[in-house]
Amino acid sequence: MLGFLSISPPVVFAQACQSPFIGCNGLCTLPAECNTGGNTNQPGGGNTNQPSGGSAITNPIQSNTFGELMAKIADAAAKIGLPLVAVFMIYAGFLFVSARGNEEQLTKAKTTFFWTIIGALLVVGAFAISLAIKDFAQKL
Repeated sequence: MLGFLSISPPVVFAQACQSPFIGCNGLCTLPAECNTGGNTNQPGGGNTNQPSGGSAITNPIQSNTFGELMAKIADAAAKIGLPLVAVFMIYAGFLFVSARGNEEQLTKAKTTFFWTIIGALLVVGAFAISLAIKDFAQKL
């Protein structure tokens, strides 16, 4: 009845060698082979272009110092936050215009405007503080 189902053996991926270690170039090698340019099952004796013989790990943050990292984070926050501030300022202005003297809607518009100004101060303040920290860290 269940003849169409077949059980297949687990797939075994070929390994370059029988060593339990993953070596400098992704093949299964002994750690000492990476430093000495030993047998890594590649023509030419392995990748020894770098001091450890392995491939370089790239820095995903692309910041070498804490100050550079802070500046990049602050720049990203400003690029996201300032357009949001502009949108909420326009929204608060629309609320003022559409209130037409209604006290409840004027209160809502004033509250929206107030918190938009607070948000703008936080975004600009955070940017200024991060630049101050960066300048301070560079002087150390």
